Amino acid sequence: MSVPGLEMDRVVQLVHEAGELIMRGYSDPGGSEGKEDKSPVTPVARAAHEHLVAGLSRVSPSIPVLLEESAAEATEGREGWECYWLVDLLDGTKGFLKGTGEFTANVALIEGSRPTVGIVHVPALGSMYRASDSWGAEKAERDSRFLPIQGRSFDPRSPVLVGSQDHAGSSVRGLAGALGTGVEFTSLGSSLKFCPVVEGRADLCLRDQPTMELDTAEDQCIVARAGGGVYGLEDASVMPLQYNKSSLLNPSFLCVGDPEGPWRALMSQTGGIERGR
Repeated sequence: MSVPGLEMDRVVQLVHEAGELIMRGYSDPGGSEGKEDKSPVTPVARAAHEHLVAGLSRVSPSIPVLLEESAAEATEGREGWECYWLVDLLDGTKGFLKGTGEFTANVALIEGSRPTVGIVHVPALGSMYRASDSWGAEKAERDSRFLPIQGRSFDPRSPVLVGSQDHAGSSVRGLAGALGTGVEFTSLGSSLKFCPVVEGRADLCLRDQPTMELDTAEDQCIVARAGGGVYGLEDASVMPLQYNKSSLLNPSFLCVGDPEGPWRALMSQTGGIERGR
């Protein structure tokens, strides 16, 4: 992180406060409203976004904020921004509405084409993940201090693959088959899919269905500081996901806890990646 004078502890506190606002409506979300893409949005998510954006404008008045709901005119000239906040304070709205607890509050700072700060808050559990150049990768349980977290070395005898029960394409099933009979598949929603990888409880997370930059930036930062990587799988190139592109749409990607593991060879056994449209 190269932004001088940025009070990162205050940003973490703002995310925590937004999570508290979300939890006030968890047992009674007050209905949902349809977004243009037919996915639900809730009044509590809107209130949490407003609280965080107002707070960020005080902490970092010169840094623009990009929300999922940002209007085109508000982000005109975005590709010329040197840095900006990416905010998604209710990732996993379906999990929120269903009462599963599988939803997160996410914030990332993008500098150039990469995320340099990542914060993932799990309001239903009270846990918080954070990462930056100065922090490394850390996790705090409810009312406890932050402790370092680290991905694990890949063991082909007992691999763990994380995916989404609602958004698993054929490539995810193909990778599970390539990992062999000893593979364990764990299904999680929202940004929680990345958490077992950064904590050393899982090895891989493949997403072959559409995602946006704000769905991955904070997690990519945490994964990288925990010793792993998030790699875009587009054409013949395999490189870390890039940000502030002309399109906010991500290619299919693979998250790994151990970049030195045999995941490239495993991916070649799946017969290629089907990219969602």
